[in-house]
Amino acid sequence: MAGWRRVVGLAALFAGMGIVAFAAPAEQERQKQSPEEQAKLTKAAATLVGKYVARELSLGPEETKKFVKTYVAEREAAEKRSAKAREAGDREASMAVFRENQKGLQGVLEANLNADQIKKAESILGTGGGRRGMFGGLERSASALLRSKVAENNVEKALPVLIKHQQEQAALFAKARSGEIAREEIGTKLQELREKTTKELAPIIGEEAANAWQKGTGFGGRRGAQRGRGAPGGAQPRQ
Repeated sequence: MAGWRRVVGLAALFAGMGIVAFAAPAEQERQKQSPEEQAKLTKAAATLVGKYVARELSLGPEETKKFVKTYVAEREAAEKRSAKAREAGDREASMAVFRENQKGLQGVLEANLNADQIKKAESILGTGGGRRGMFGGLERSASALLRSKVAENNVEKALPVLIKHQQEQAALFAKARSGEIAREEIGTKLQELREKTTKELAPIIGEEAANAWQKGTGFGGRRGAQRGRGAPGGAQPRQ
């Protein structure tokens, strides 16, 4: 429960700062696709991530098959819950879905992995330890690359870079929560991080796709940021 409270606390920080965690440009591109195309991308991205996690944990063939199957199924269910909450436009409902999605992920990990494996999986997915992250963020980055027509094998090669980006981003927000970084500075720090990651991605996926990734992971716009400084009426984190 303490872990979930940290997750919700991070989401509240996003909202209070007016940051759309999974930014408007990416959401606009996603909405250009049909529900069927979106579902296909969700499954493809979750499969890539699930297999990557299984390899990093050195799971056997049968363990891998079971883990990937349950992981992908939960990601698909989570995306459907999140889409429904977004359509409703209810912040309280969105936060409830956020918690439900996090709980669903924990259920998948606990059903398939031991304690040490769970800890490592959480570090990869950005949802564990001191870096409680936004569930599904890694898949959304993978989906964005697939949407940019990056080959699956190159998306797979890019996952370590995306994971490092996710971890460094979470560390920045942890510093913002603790007061080590002023809230007005976080935007600049995040932009610097995105630019660094873009340079690391370019040799793997191509400069055009890397730039598209950077554009899609920016803020939801100045207006949203200005609203966010006032608090409750600000932009809300996507699920």
